Amino acid sequence: MGEVNLPSQRELQGPTLEALKSLGGYAHIRDIEDAVARRLGLTKTQLELDHPGVDNRTAFQYRCAWARTQLKAKGRVENPKKNIWSLVESDPSEVGGQLELPGRIIRAFPPGVSVKPRRSEPERLEDVGAHLIGCLYPGRKNRMFNDAATVALVRRLGLDGRPASTLREAGESVGLTRERIRQIQERYETRIRHPVHTRFEPLPVVLEQAFAIALATPAGDLELAVSLQDRGLTAHSKWTIDALLRLARLSGRFDIAEDLQRIVSQRSEDEQIRNRLVGLLPKAVWMASAMSGFCHESALADQLAEIWQEHDLQAPLPGEEVIQRLIADHPSILKLPLGFLYSTGGKIPMAGRGIHGSRIVGQSRKMLGVSSPLHVSDLRQGLIRYSRFKKIPLDLPTEVLRRFFDQHPEFQINERGMVTATWDLEEPSGLTGWLIEKMRTSDYGFLTFSQAISLGRRDKNNTSSLISYLTYGVEIRRDRRGIYFPVGELPDAHRVEQGLGVAGRSSTPTVQCWAF
Repeated sequence: MGEVNLPSQRELQGPTLEALKSLGGYAHIRDIEDAVARRLGLTKTQLELDHPGVDNRTAFQYRCAWARTQLKAKGRVENPKKNIWSLVESDPSEVGGQLELPGRIIRAFPPGVSVKPRRSEPERLEDVGAHLIGCLYPGRKNRMFNDAATVALVRRLGLDGRPASTLREAGESVGLTRERIRQIQERYETRIRHPVHTRFEPLPVVLEQAFAIALATPAGDLELAVSLQDRGLTAHSKWTIDALLRLARLSGRFDIAEDLQRIVSQRSEDEQIRNRLVGLLPKAVWMASAMSGFCHESALADQLAEIWQEHDLQAPLPGEEVIQRLIADHPSILKLPLGFLYSTGGKIPMAGRGIHGSRIVGQSRKMLGVSSPLHVSDLRQGLIRYSRFKKIPLDLPTEVLRRFFDQHPEFQINERGMVTATWDLEEPSGLTGWLIEKMRTSDYGFLTFSQAISLGRRDKNNTSSLISYLTYGVEIRRDRRGIYFPVGELPDAHRVEQGLGVAGRSSTPTVQCWAF
């Protein structure tokens, strides 16, 4: 091998670089080897000298391969795909068709491929992350964070302000494996934690402005994103304090990172308090309503303060404005007119703004099972009878009930205030069903108190229970003349006069008015 004076691996490195430059900085290994042989003027004997190996390569090809490998280790060339090699140069004027990236490697492209150079100063906030990554190794060849790796890392960490991608998503976007992305991320995190990682100077103007806005607008991410867009610093509205915090650490501005971290920590603490308050609000409404479901906002404040104290929460109770905003957005609380609130006391969301079972719903369904439709004021009278029996506050204004039935998925109410049920109703049964049947089958459509008691004793019904139903039953109505009739089925005045005359009682015509 020595007799033919074949160049060594070290001696082939310079000609390999020159050959790549003459080929446009991007070529197949066979073209590179041919160019090297022509440049060195090697003879046919030198080129055909066998190499004592098993891969059928000549000694010249073997040494050229090692020369390329050593150049790659020095950061002078790279191997983007099988059998293809390209130059990695620091001076873009040496190789045609190259991409200029400040602080990063300059990758050569095949002749005829035009790539627009990037500006040294990023104009948009979403470009700052890639710019800073390219400056992690000043004065050195950056072979780890090349173009593809930088794009993937920006997407993986959300350095462009958008939500962070998974390892697989970041890798697929640039044709790298998830394992390679993990290695790149690990190298990046090790680098920015290293003591040599110092302040980046000068800081891009767009990032300085973003930091100033973030520190002056700690209210929320939405306000921050709007402010950044209004200043023309970004093209999208997904920027958050967390994303700027990552850029602050990357740029070595640890003082700004500490200020942003305090904002994030305070916001996290506030979010925990709000979440705790959201969980306690339905319970507070339920307890303030004496377990009827309805309460006024004036009664909620005291009840909420008492529950807050019972849970031994160290943080102060949020202000009225925060509470009102949470009530308006709460899935288990219905805000009604005149300052009234409704909740079943649990975390079950209301269907379509959903309300599920409660006393008012059950009693309303009972009344509609007797007669439908019913006017909302008629339903209100039945609820008052029930509330007096159970001693719970259900004496609600008609306007409040109208809105409640309008919002409830089980009811419909028209413009005249007539309420119907959207689900199938059950006919009254038991003692109530018996009593309504007797009223309907009576000659005059009603019963007096004595008549109802007599019929009950004849049929061996419990007298005490019968009196309770006549007094408090939501399906029964009584007017001032002392007659009892099914809800929504008031007999006409002529029949009432006839019936009372037969019963031996005087009839005094009067306007319908319920007495309890």
